[in-house]
Amino acid sequence: MILTVNYHYFRDPENSEFPGIHGVNQKRFNDQIKFLRKNFKFLDLNNIVESINSSEIFCLITFDDGLKEQFVKALPILKQYNASAIFNVNGYYIKNKKVSLVHKIHWLRSLTPEIVFINDLNRKMIEMNIEHDLKIEDFAPKEAQNIYDSPEIKYIKFLLNHYLSDQKKKILINSMYNEKCDDESFHSESLYMSEEMLKELSSHNFLGSHGWTHTPKTSLKDKDLFNDFMKNQNYLKKLTGKFTDFVSYPYGGRTAVSRKTASIAEHANHKYGFTIERAISSKIDSKLLLPRFDANDIPHGKNPLLKFEKNRVLSINNESIASRWFSS
Repeated sequence: MILTVNYHYFRDPENSEFPGIHGVNQKRFNDQIKFLRKNFKFLDLNNIVESINSSEIFCLITFDDGLKEQFVKALPILKQYNASAIFNVNGYYIKNKKVSLVHKIHWLRSLTPEIVFINDLNRKMIEMNIEHDLKIEDFAPKEAQNIYDSPEIKYIKFLLNHYLSDQKKKILINSMYNEKCDDESFHSESLYMSEEMLKELSSHNFLGSHGWTHTPKTSLKDKDLFNDFMKNQNYLKKLTGKFTDFVSYPYGGRTAVSRKTASIAEHANHKYGFTIERAISSKIDSKLLLPRFDANDIPHGKNPLLKFEKNRVLSINNESIASRWFSS
């Protein structure tokens, strides 16, 4: 069995002035890795199948989005504890010095209070004649997505990330972003890892894919999805000499990943894939749909959902932590 824990931003202080970017500082990360090292064996990335089938619980750390701060602040701690990890990256933004729409949204939210951001967004949609029929009173958030956000921000995130068409979303967010950022190339280089960093991660077998772009993969047609996966694979192979076995699906919830998504990922030379289902990996037949807990869910996180007793992982609320999303 495998307990996988996922991270995104590494910031000190942990939160931006306004809660648009939620990060983990190095002390919290060090405490968590130290705790995991004490209670588990870190996964040998060359023997994942055996670990999933084992009754013993292994631990794996993953990182999404290819953020430079992960390399600078987290990697030294991982090396200190000899911990295995996978850093999942989108090649498009690194290669082309662009910033993904989701990170533009995070950045914009970090500059202003929540209500100001929402008002700015609504104002911009009116100015640009962008209409939609999703009312907040009719909105029900999907399981496991954005559980630490307010209802209003959950609604806005779903609207921007999953509901509006790609064209409307790009026009809207880029217009807001360009009002406040005059150098996207500089922003990208400061936000994402360099290609040299990717090469170093690959040398440790720590490099994974997040797809070529940070799009919900279920929003793409089958051919476009395969091309998205393969563009990133080819980019990483050109840099490092090899494809990666690992893929993490952007957003990772039930609206963003499916069995078909996993099947296409497998055809694009991936062996293991990660969702955001909060559960323990225990079935080898679901190796392209492996669940993960968020860093805040485990001990030393902000809102732990798990406890550890007698070498067992248990839910604090006594709920099942067995993987169920894609059960037969």
